Amino acid sequence: MKSIIVNETPVRTSKNFLINNIKLDNVEIPKEIGKFNNIEIRNETLKTTVEERKSEINLSYGLGDVLTNSVINRSNKELVITIDSKKNKELELDFNFDKRNKNLIDNINIIANEDSRGTVIIKYKSNDKTINFHNGIIKLNAKKNSKVNIVVVNLLNSNSLNFISIQNEFEENAKLNYTIIDIGGNKSISNYYSNLCGILSQDSINTIYLGNKNQVFDLNYIAELRGEKTDVNIEVQGALQVKEKVPDGVFIFLTPPDLDELRDRLSGRGTDSLEVINERMAKAREEIKLMSEYDYAVVNDEVPLAVERVKKIVEAEHFRVDRVIGRYQAMLDDATQKIK
Repeated sequence: MKSIIVNETPVRTSKNFLINNIKLDNVEIPKEIGKFNNIEIRNETLKTTVEERKSEINLSYGLGDVLTNSVINRSNKELVITIDSKKNKELELDFNFDKRNKNLIDNINIIANEDSRGTVIIKYKSNDKTINFHNGIIKLNAKKNSKVNIVVVNLLNSNSLNFISIQNEFEENAKLNYTIIDIGGNKSISNYYSNLCGILSQDSINTIYLGNKNQVFDLNYIAELRGEKTDVNIEVQGALQVKEKVPDGVFIFLTPPDLDELRDRLSGRGTDSLEVINERMAKAREEIKLMSEYDYAVVNDEVPLAVERVKKIVEAEHFRVDRVIGRYQAMLDDATQKIK
């Protein structure tokens, strides 16, 4: 058992936005990893291939030295996926955990070649109640004019640990749609980093989290928009999909002061064309229509003020009677008995 810090936040970001590092106590990293052979590969073609081959690991961020070094030194599955197809072909990899395949440390390198199209689905699934351990790295090299969809699904049982570092490199006009569905594991920690160095490259991230009060989920997004006219987008609809299944969750809608202010902000960046600005404004209008579905609305006029408002909401929610009444059940029972 050991304590590890994951998703470390740069000091400046931590101070400005009140974001804390995640410290996990009593994390048991298996001493013996063993082999992992229960993998199903579906829809592999001559143009979309999977090869067992080592590839270099050089993360800009990741989950921290302990977990990164574990993949470098102890991985039991190394895969290289190459996408050459000009049509959007779907490839699926299912990692099925069981008593004989309970520990997986994987390094997956996806190469989307120039002008390629493809969808890669990666599933991590427990087939029984065995305690599973997963620590992995998924890297994507999206080359010029490639368009890729990646879906990562965590279906591990509630006894398991899931750690994953995701890193994407974009060349000119590369487009990526990334979906992360995280509903398994006792602790599930992810780090998502994109380096958009190619002009006109785009990264769209969709995340869905479902869990109970005993589960720990954390996802850290980092994006560096180094190329001209690059864009990163996180879909707001994902939150509403979660709300349907987690009605006791707290959902906060961040809104600009008004649409004129939003347009001024987009124009002031000087990176988007008029067409892109109009598309983003149209999307913003659609999202604003959903405001009434949320529990709170916070105006994002100045970032420090918006952060303080969100912090106050979170603090207040911790003291809602329906969340804390269990702590006082003995006192309530005693009071009820005396009244009788």
